[in-house]
Amino acid sequence: MNGSEPPPPELAALRELQVEEPPALVRERVRRRALAALASSSSRGPGQRLLARFAMPSALAATVVVYLAWAFTAAGALYRR
Repeated sequence: MNGSEPPPPELAALRELQVEEPPALVRERVRRRALAALASSSSRGPGQRLLARFAMPSALAATVVVYLAWAFTAAGALYRR
């Protein structure tokens, strides 16, 4: 779908639906949980930030590289048989 085509009728029907607001109790509960999650994530120490930002992604990348090297070696060995 590009900019010159009209939207499908299903999208027009979706746009006409009424928006229902959640109850105030649910909104407040979600807001409190979100603020608590934000506060706990910002209270990490430098070691946890280093682990989350550098060590874990590096370990995952190394694992993928090792697995791919093994997989290609094993496939090559099977091909040569």
